[in-house]
Amino acid sequence: MRLFVALTPPAAIVEGAAALAAPWRDTAPRLGWSRPDNYHFTLRFLGDTGPAQLHELESALAGIEFESFEIGLGGALRIPPGRRARVLALGLSTGGDALKRLAAEVERACVSVGYDAEPRPFTAHLTLARSRRGESLPEGLGEEAGAAPPQPVWRARAFQLMESEQRPEGPRYRVLRTFPLS
Repeated sequence: MRLFVALTPPAAIVEGAAALAAPWRDTAPRLGWSRPDNYHFTLRFLGDTGPAQLHELESALAGIEFESFEIGLGGALRIPPGRRARVLALGLSTGGDALKRLAAEVERACVSVGYDAEPRPFTAHLTLARSRRGESLPEGLGEEAGAAPPQPVWRARAFQLMESEQRPEGPRYRVLRTFPLS
């Protein structure tokens, strides 16, 4: 199973993010656009995981004690910044520090059951689109909305262990288990 740990926004937030992305989608149809029902914040990508390791992983994630927190989407991000950006995403207006701390707790839990430490620093973002075939994003895409008005704030009350199934039409995500925040 190909797994990752994520925080998924509620339907109203997904709708708002999709509305922000719609004009960009029209101007850059060659990008690989995420389906709105797949929008999430990746806390930790795990990759291929066998059934034996899954039980240990679930136990470690269930042991995370973390308070619920407010979170809100902000403006567009180009990742990495600059001309070589390959990902268009939305950042956060609220809750970035809390999400980073939650990601650190998830990282500790994953490493404790045998996953290699993630070498890249955590960047809170909700992916809207990726370039294909190693190309950069079109010049200026998303830059005009870097200071877009923040979207409504919501309370993050849980995170999920997700399975990613690769399909010709794009990935399909399935929640394996939800872990509540206190």
